[in-house]
Amino acid sequence: MSKTVEKKRESAQANKESISELRKAKANLEVELQEKTLRLKELEENFEYLFQHSLYPVFLINLKGRFVEVNEKACSLLGYTREELVSMDVLKIHPENSLAKEILLRIDSGQTLLAGINFITKDRRSIPVELYARRVSYQNIPHIQIMVKDMTTERRIEEEESKVKNRLEAILNGIDEGLAVIDRNYKIRSTNRAFAQSLRHSRKSVVGKYCYRVLYNYAKPCKQCVVRNTFQTGKFSESIRLYRDSDETKIYYETRAYPLRDLEGNISQVIYIFRDITKKKELEESIRYLKEYNESIVAAVPSSILVVDKNLRIISANQSFYQDFELEKKEVESKNIERVLPAELNKKILKAIRTGNFLKNKEVETTFPRIGRKVVNVSIVATKLEEDEEESILIIIEDINEKKQLEDELIRSGKLAALGELSAGLVHEINNPLAIISGYAQMLRAEPTMDETRKQRYSKEIVEQAERAARIIRKVRGFTRPGETRMESVDINGTLIRTLSLLKDQVHPKNIRINEDLDLSLPRIKADKD
Repeated sequence: MSKTVEKKRESAQANKESISELRKAKANLEVELQEKTLRLKELEENFEYLFQHSLYPVFLINLKGRFVEVNEKACSLLGYTREELVSMDVLKIHPENSLAKEILLRIDSGQTLLAGINFITKDRRSIPVELYARRVSYQNIPHIQIMVKDMTTERRIEEEESKVKNRLEAILNGIDEGLAVIDRNYKIRSTNRAFAQSLRHSRKSVVGKYCYRVLYNYAKPCKQCVVRNTFQTGKFSESIRLYRDSDETKIYYETRAYPLRDLEGNISQVIYIFRDITKKKELEESIRYLKEYNESIVAAVPSSILVVDKNLRIISANQSFYQDFELEKKEVESKNIERVLPAELNKKILKAIRTGNFLKNKEVETTFPRIGRKVVNVSIVATKLEEDEEESILIIIEDINEKKQLEDELIRSGKLAALGELSAGLVHEINNPLAIISGYAQMLRAEPTMDETRKQRYSKEIVEQAERAARIIRKVRGFTRPGETRMESVDINGTLIRTLSLLKDQVHPKNIRINEDLDLSLPRIKADKD
């Protein structure tokens, strides 16, 4: 009996302890539940705050695909009020794809969905958005939270970038020069059409390849590389490379490199441009040869040649100029012509240049400092020595002193020959006044008592005839003397009449008649009247 009582007492005590433990556990659970409830409430409040104050539109939909909650940004994006959106089916703002709704609603816990779609606004505008969706628990019920970013501006920028890129690509492809973008590893990142065509490759086959392999088939970067130089110096670099084809034909390439900097200002890439300038080099070689050939001709020309610029500064002179005028290069080159040429010559040259009436074989007599007085022919022309140079002035000075002397001798010889032919006429011309003088003298001697009036008349006639004879003698002397040329105003008709008067007596016995038909309106000319 006592054992049974004892067992019951122990069992009661154990139950009592278990009940106490359960009560403690219950109290602990209640405290924990209360803490979790508070925590959940705090999280929901935080969620609600973040939901409403998010920088992006946020939608909360249930698993049936209807909006449960939206923030102000979402209403502003779609143009609906909150009341209009809540309970609205998601297909209302995305009607084009019902499959997307099904995929959206199947998102499992821990999964996310990132997609680019278009939303339809209340006023039926289509807005590109980037959608981020995940499963969340809201009020202990599974929901889908959708956060979107309006991509309208980004799409517009992308479209503009695409247009600019296409436009730039069109421009680059329109350039005849080969162009490539090369990175620091000497790999080609992009090219224009001309680059690939010049190498007989497709653009895809060269992009990503080492430039030195593609261009020159080298195993390592070139020693004289403009790309390397630009990366090292940060400056534009250029060079001309000479290659020989399989048949030993010379090929010249002009290569240039320009730095491309990133946002931090570091050179990340280089624009590499190259072009075949073989024809240009051949043309330059031809021009150089022609220039040397022309210079050799100018140097051999006996006339003195000066080249002056628009400021009348002497650019160059040929060897004949220095020899003819006994000058040295340092006295001539880069000097103004007024400091080199005589004043009389300068005056005519300056007048011709300023008026634009350039000279051709203009005869000028002037005194040069070291060689004395000379007669020269001056010609002035405008010319271009190089295609890209300004117009220069070419002054050609020809010393005609000896030529003038020979001409004077020739004229004198002609005069002497003409005098021989005119001698008969001259004798007649001289005999006439002499006969008159003789006649009047005999009459004065035969009549000593002649009245004074007659004496005066006969004496006057004798004097006039003597002067006439003297004039004829002077003309003959002037006709044959080698004196210096004197230019003055001369009447052509008067000169012809005087000349014909000498010929009349010579041609008369030969039954030759001279008819004078002179134009009295002819102007006077500059000439030596003798």
